Amino acid sequence: MCGRQKTKSIIMANQRMNKCYYLIIDLLQKSRSYPSKKKVLEYLEENDYSTSGRTLERYFKDIRNSYGIEITYDTLERGYYIDEENSLNIDTIVKLLELVETAEIIQESIKEGKEAIEYISFGSRLKLEGLERLKPLLIAVRDKKIIHFNHTNYYADTKKEYSVEPYLLREYLNRWYVIGTVLETQKVRTFGIDRVEDLRVDSKIFKYNTSLNIRENFEDIIGMTVDDDGKLEEVVLSFTPYQGKYIKSQPIHPSQEILKDDDESLDIKMLLKGNHELIQTILMYGAEVKVIAPDWLKEEIISNYKEGLKRY
Repeated sequence: MCGRQKTKSIIMANQRMNKCYYLIIDLLQKSRSYPSKKKVLEYLEENDYSTSGRTLERYFKDIRNSYGIEITYDTLERGYYIDEENSLNIDTIVKLLELVETAEIIQESIKEGKEAIEYISFGSRLKLEGLERLKPLLIAVRDKKIIHFNHTNYYADTKKEYSVEPYLLREYLNRWYVIGTVLETQKVRTFGIDRVEDLRVDSKIFKYNTSLNIRENFEDIIGMTVDDDGKLEEVVLSFTPYQGKYIKSQPIHPSQEILKDDDESLDIKMLLKGNHELIQTILMYGAEVKVIAPDWLKEEIISNYKEGLKRY
């Protein structure tokens, strides 16, 4: 086998394994019961991934080593489950595997017929700027390396050089951001990587400050704006029954709970810190949504509508 064919075979094998791992994780995460080994094997076979019990045990081990997800056997329930307390960022891993799976489906469809590309359309034709900086930034975050770059501020229309201790990479609305502490001020800042220029990764390693809770702060908001003084509060929204169907199938936030679901409305509750993106999200639904609580958010939405009408 020539080098190119061997490389291609390895890539295809890795793709197949990623799909298999995704199926296992997805089954265990969504299952309300504790699937037995037999149930997991049957599920894989239904999806064209027939294997043995011994190999399945090896897959569990690979998932733990590769993704940090602990799959544990419960002797009382006689089945398997994901030990979330001892697993790393399950939602992030599942999302990445979903993206890989989507790309592979499209790739295979195109291989079967080049015309398949004519039946695929993306929501935006704009190029995702700054993606070439994603890999060195990810390595810098992983290895705790200080980074230096120039960053353009659209609001102030200025460009400034920064030295940053990077803690997290986050995607929102097809844009990637790097979040970290600025060396000069030791304050946490967010930088769009599409506005990062002259990126340099330093050899210096910084001491990771676990008390910052940067990842946890983003779990309590929608979008990218984190207010250190913001407080968690219940946000209650009421949607029309029609829009409610979409809200149920695609929740606005992981904390979303359904309070009411009938012919009149879908009412949901979320536990969030208020920010600019929350307001933008609500405005996006227009007349299909009404803010029930808190009062300040209701007043903010009304004010935005009034200011918007003045522009017409």
